[in-house]
Amino acid sequence: MIHKFLCCSDTHGLPPPPLQEEGALAWLHAGDFYNCVIASSKARATKTLAEKNNLQALMAWIVGRTIPVHCVPGNHDCADPCGAMPSNAGEVGSVTRLADGLFLVSLGWHGECYCDLPRESDLQCLCTKAMNEVVRKTMPKDRFVVLSHWPASLPSYGGPREGYLSKAIYEFCRELKPLAAIEGHVDGLFGTRAVDEETLYVIAGPPGGVLTVDLEASSASFEWGPAGVMVDYQEWRRSH
Repeated sequence: MIHKFLCCSDTHGLPPPPLQEEGALAWLHAGDFYNCVIASSKARATKTLAEKNNLQALMAWIVGRTIPVHCVPGNHDCADPCGAMPSNAGEVGSVTRLADGLFLVSLGWHGECYCDLPRESDLQCLCTKAMNEVVRKTMPKDRFVVLSHWPASLPSYGGPREGYLSKAIYEFCRELKPLAAIEGHVDGLFGTRAVDEETLYVIAGPPGGVLTVDLEASSASFEWGPAGVMVDYQEWRRSH
């Protein structure tokens, strides 16, 4: 069975890219759905979000979707006025069924304000919780996609960097062996694909693209959005 997913990350207060939903199973947003918030409290963060984000357009995007949206919180998502995040957004290590034999593992984390970044110990606790959920909810034959705001510290990326590239998430993926990991957060790596131990890692960025998962072949591939869509989206973002 082949399944397609629309993927992006770090759209920072603007609606995700205009990818075609026909034939896709769900959206996978790897965090930083909202724009940056400098605030000393969640109450102030919510006020700042209203000032710095196109909340009306974001809410219209959420309501207008024809397929489910799965979004993990990033460091810019310390408040959620549009309800884009799951209810346990502060410690997301959840496992969700996407289709027969295919599950999504969500790894998201946020602090009190956008400048808070997780320590490796925070992400290690998150990964431990997620693995416990995998053991409890799935069978050995099931396959997985990981959705994480925090990229795994692949050797090709230069190894761990606390708050940016995570050894804990890399080791989690090496143990779980997902078909794909959709990630965000590190601007300089937006638009990259890498394969490590048969897992496809994609740091999607705002333009995003389409993840295709083939369960029979136990493989995954990713195609970036058409060049025209990329250009149009970046121009639209600059104008808002």
